[in-house]
Amino acid sequence: MANADTVAIVSAVATAVAASVAVLYPVVTSWAGRRNRPNVHIDRERIHDFSENAGNGRYSIRLPIANKPGRKAAKDVEVYLEELTKEGAEANTPGKFVPMRLKWCHGDSPTCPSIPESSYRLLDLAEVNIERVRKGIPRSWEICGEVRPLSSPYQDSGVYTLKLSISADDMPTRNEIVRISILNNPEPNDPVAKVEVITA
Repeated sequence: MANADTVAIVSAVATAVAASVAVLYPVVTSWAGRRNRPNVHIDRERIHDFSENAGNGRYSIRLPIANKPGRKAAKDVEVYLEELTKEGAEANTPGKFVPMRLKWCHGDSPTCPSIPESSYRLLDLAEVNIERVRKGIPRSWEICGEVRPLSSPYQDSGVYTLKLSISADDMPTRNEIVRISILNNPEPNDPVAKVEVITA
């Protein structure tokens, strides 16, 4: 009788464990999968490293787009410009356009096939006409978008806020806010533009 009771208890425990595993396994695997998802963002530590004189009188403003360590490779990464607003006394939204995809360096494509974990790829954000900026001539820069605004693609010097959205397979869309300053008639040794991330 004791043996029968022991077998019954063991059987009941085994059944309970199996049921618990069946219930918890999807929860645990789903949680682990979410933790392992790509996490693509603007790399703030490198944001000042890649904007440079690109030749032919052009200054390229570039953003390093990175994937966090320990995450799956981000596939088919795209960055959209959602809004472009000029700050200050002349605050306005230059040009009317639907959200546009920005282009990646080294390929001129709006889609980056892959960003492995702990890696980054460079995104072309804008190009500045150096001569026009240094001489204080209006319409000195433009966004490196897949399509252009319906009005003139070139914008005047000033401070602009750009709302970007970053998307990739198996990752929630991430919003980032960037501020770029296009200087008006800067000193010869000063940069013609500055960029910073202001996302909270």
